Amino acid sequence: MNDAAVEALQQSSWSITMSDLYQMKFNPVPSRVDITGKPKDPSNFQYTHETAWAWEEGRLSREIVAEQKKLEAADLLIFQHGILHLCGCQVLEPQITYSISHTPVDVRRQILKGWKKRPATIWDEKPISFVPDSSFDLSFAGGFVLKQEVQERQKVQKYGLTVGQHLGKAIPPDSQVRAQTK
Repeated sequence: MNDAAVEALQQSSWSITMSDLYQMKFNPVPSRVDITGKPKDPSNFQYTHETAWAWEEGRLSREIVAEQKKLEAADLLIFQHGILHLCGCQVLEPQITYSISHTPVDVRRQILKGWKKRPATIWDEKPISFVPDSSFDLSFAGGFVLKQEVQERQKVQKYGLTVGQHLGKAIPPDSQVRAQTK
């Protein structure tokens, strides 16, 4: 799928920056090496707090900063093999699926054929929606959770905000859990 995406995007004159986290031996396990310099509280290292401070002070590891810069520069992100397929369901069907290697060859070919066509119309697709940062209390004291007023407004709603913040309600019908058909 990677080669198909690169080929299709290059044919459409896209500039591509790719990160192969497996090849880079990127360690996804949060650890002390994710920050540089001394921790604020060396006797009680708390990853969430320390990385927030490190981000504010410019002390995140160069690997993390490099990936953040790539994300900031991107107009389009394609996550392949590793980010979204681990959840065990078809998040962005059929482009990202759980265990596509077990899909029959003819079906994989059909998926690749569709994948190669997709970049030409990618800007026509409805983007995945996320709850805006302004809906969260983004402070240590607030706990980085949905603001109380947002939760109160949602109590009378039939559906949750998104798949990730459904608040025990039905998932929104336009949640991109299944492929959208025209």
